[in-house]
Amino acid sequence: TLRAMSSHHSHDLPSGFETDPTADLPGRRPEEGQPAAGFVRPAVVTDLEAIGRVHAAAMLASLRQAHTVAHAGAVLPAGVEAMIAPAVLTAGG
Repeated sequence: TLRAMSSHHSHDLPSGFETDPTADLPGRRPEEGQPAAGFVRPAVVTDLEAIGRVHAAAMLASLRQAHTVAHAGAVLPAGVEAMIAPAVLTAGG
């Protein structure tokens, strides 16, 4: 499926969003009617906005913390945050 996700020229291969990453793993898929054990589901295109928002929040939290540590408790300047958040959200969504 990695080949399918990275290929721009193979239209006969399934999209990475349409494949089940656990399909080839024995014992990982629950029988019908049983709850999944730890695996929710593969991502779909409609998940991208939420993924982008979570990614942006995680990146900004990490950047804020690193900046605070590196600069003796100083908060991340608002201008830096304003430049980063929209770009990350746009890329993810």
